[in-house]
Amino acid sequence: MKLNLKDITILIPTYKRNDYLFKNLSFWENYNTNIIILDGGKEPISKKKFNIYKNNIKFFFYKNSSFEKRLYFGSTKIQTSFCVVIGDDELHEPVSLKKSINFLKKKNDYGCCIGRCVGFKSTKKYLNLWPEKKIQAKHFVDQNNSLMRINYHIKNYTPSTLYAVHKINSFKFCTKIFKDLQFDSPYIQETIFEILASAYAKCKVLPYLSWL
Repeated sequence: MKLNLKDITILIPTYKRNDYLFKNLSFWENYNTNIIILDGGKEPISKKKFNIYKNNIKFFFYKNSSFEKRLYFGSTKIQTSFCVVIGDDELHEPVSLKKSINFLKKKNDYGCCIGRCVGFKSTKKYLNLWPEKKIQAKHFVDQNNSLMRINYHIKNYTPSTLYAVHKINSFKFCTKIFKDLQFDSPYIQETIFEILASAYAKCKVLPYLSWL
């Protein structure tokens, strides 16, 4: 039986990397879920190319638009209670998405959560995995005050919210402000979003494989 992920929307920002995108979409065909593609290239991908997929896929083209604005546009299209951003060349382990959703359903004071990040390298016979960002093991941004959460998160910094599973209100809060704060550096983009998410609510890295 397919794992049911109907209560989450996967947002995939992409920019002229169709091969990665279609491999990613093929992976999610093994699960029942919702996908929003946010294309910021110069020319739109033909919508006919998405007809082979069974999942609920919505494609939006925003010519030459920034990452920040595409996330905001995507937030206005979500119709589920939870969402997650996934790079077109990245994956989230599906069972971990379900675990994150279940955690957030039980925790009213949390806005988002994510599992551990894992690095990998493949050979002809083996797939080698190792924990990346070891600081994530004890990264709990659970202070009751917004400023205290921001201070803790940045002082002990590890990326843990931009690609986390979010409650929809958390994500919309972040993207509404994020869209007007555009930077050329992806590192600054990431840090700004991380500050916004930790300001909005508590967030946590959970002890299981999640983000590859």
